[in-house]
Amino acid sequence: VILRGGDRRYRDDLKQFLDNLFDGTGAPAKSRPGEIDMLEERLRAADAELAALDIEIAHIFRAETRWTQARRAFDAAPSPDYDETAAQSIGPDALVAAQDELRRLSSGRAPLTGWLQGRKRDQRAGEIAAQLGMREDALAELEQVAGRERLRAALLDYADDLARRDDINALLTRHARLRADRGALVGELLAARRRDALADALRLNRRTLALFKTALEARSTSEQDKIFGELDFAALLGAFPIWAVTNPHAAELLPLQREMFDIVVIDEASQCDVASALPLLYRARHAVVCGDPKQLRHLSWLREDRQAALASQHGLSASQRSQWNYRTHSLLDVINGALPSQDDVVLLDEHYRSLPQIIEFSNRQFYGGALRVMTRRPDTLGLRSVELRKVNGTRRKEGYNVEETEAIIKEINKIATAEAKKPPSERASIGVLSPYRDQVNYLNRQLATKLKGRIVQEHDIAVGTAHTFQGDERDIMLISFCADPNSHRSTVTFMNQENLFNVAVTRARRRQVIFTGLDPRHLPAEHLLREYLTYAADCLEPDRPEDHQEGGTDFERDLADALRRHGGYETYIGYPVAGFAVDVVAQRGAQALAIACDGDPQRRAQHPEDAMLDTVAGQAILERAGWRVHRVPWRLWSEDREARLTEIDALLGGGGD
Repeated sequence: VILRGGDRRYRDDLKQFLDNLFDGTGAPAKSRPGEIDMLEERLRAADAELAALDIEIAHIFRAETRWTQARRAFDAAPSPDYDETAAQSIGPDALVAAQDELRRLSSGRAPLTGWLQGRKRDQRAGEIAAQLGMREDALAELEQVAGRERLRAALLDYADDLARRDDINALLTRHARLRADRGALVGELLAARRRDALADALRLNRRTLALFKTALEARSTSEQDKIFGELDFAALLGAFPIWAVTNPHAAELLPLQREMFDIVVIDEASQCDVASALPLLYRARHAVVCGDPKQLRHLSWLREDRQAALASQHGLSASQRSQWNYRTHSLLDVINGALPSQDDVVLLDEHYRSLPQIIEFSNRQFYGGALRVMTRRPDTLGLRSVELRKVNGTRRKEGYNVEETEAIIKEINKIATAEAKKPPSERASIGVLSPYRDQVNYLNRQLATKLKGRIVQEHDIAVGTAHTFQGDERDIMLISFCADPNSHRSTVTFMNQENLFNVAVTRARRRQVIFTGLDPRHLPAEHLLREYLTYAADCLEPDRPEDHQEGGTDFERDLADALRRHGGYETYIGYPVAGFAVDVVAQRGAQALAIACDGDPQRRAQHPEDAMLDTVAGQAILERAGWRVHRVPWRLWSEDREARLTEIDALLGGGGD
């Protein structure tokens, strides 16, 4: 149970929840005797099985690499003319022993017995040559034969080891199922513990729960504080350990009590000012502060001269004035500047909101390509999601653009008509964004008069600036940049703020339409809008297979070519997905498969800290992004490529030629 605090709706829901507990309609039954112990034992067993699987899968990945290395060394080794079957039956150790014996017989002959030793050496050389099908004068190459057979033995050992183990794809599928089952098991265990905690609270601390409800109904803050003083919040937190509140509403639910929570998590911290966060931090033993330094800060109404006066009054040094600058520094900025070690910073790099074209500009421009775009999935391959609409509009002296507004209204009506027959839950939500408040106000007035109320409601239409939309999103975003070629320089300069621009162009989930009359060639060099409009124009070209055919290893190209010839697949080599370059992607219709080429002889070494696709964690990232992954070891491809192609056909629901 998570207690939510915020506006009146959440408070009313909370009071209703407590009423249901008290009258018995919502009172939970305690778990069955032994249920929690049984769930904990199952969880321990699942953890042990996952750990064993981790070891097994890692071993197979290493063994495939070692087999490849041994095969390459074997192929590169000198190959004298000899009977390989016979040499294999003799074995490398016996061959080395024979070579040592011949060397011993060939050296250090005594004067009287030397002829006998030489005769014995010739006899033994004849026997070895006959066994190996070699000429006696070629026995000098016996060392090369032994070395080659030693490599063959290692190759066979690796192959035998791999043959005794389960198929890597089956093991990874089992691992994924176990992770899912474990997640469900954790949910069951937490639910059982919560039921017991609530049942115990109703039995042992019902008065505490009732007092808390009374505090929620208090008519004044002072009255509520008095009731809070009578409450045993330790007992309340035992029943309700997780609370979700907004900064301004925390005091309505919680007393200002030091370290009452083990952990406080503050989200959207770049928009949180330090003053409003201090009461939350005071209540915490530990804090996790989450936010994006590349997005907008909170809006401050504190005058600069007032801030300077307060700093002087309290004797702040120059560095303290900078660090604690209320006007410009969010909670995220202050925490970021105070952390003692980079080990305390974690990059949340998996991006799930926007389709690849929508987020790619910001990923490159603001995040240095560090984001793993999890929306590049089979059903989004080649999908166009950024559109550029040329509108020959004029920015009026009042600050709005009539033509762009009319084009946006026309686009909304077009979307509404196209989706009229869809169920309400499947209709796209729509956001309309402009960087300029005057344009937003004009858009609001025009949409209110020219759009049917039903359309606004069915498509959850919202209109605002970047500040309005930070932390929010829509299926479709319509962006009005409002400026025209004759706009004042300051109008264009305003848009060249990285944080504002980043938020403005990353609110869309599925589609982004840009309305502008600006020609990027006439904007200042390196201006964000110039670069973005140029990028949007390039998005007109879909992602095509031929764009991903160059490069790659011999194995990747061989596999891709075989798939095209065998099953008529479209193939992509080195396809970028979630921070990986997937070796080969095979696509037929709407279905696609990510193929990992294990043990590739030309595989490049990766940095040990990089997430690699040949790990359980790496494959799990791709699976979270919605991909099916199939692994093809070079060892098995070399042995029977037709069997590997048949496996891929089965996964993609078709048959090859």
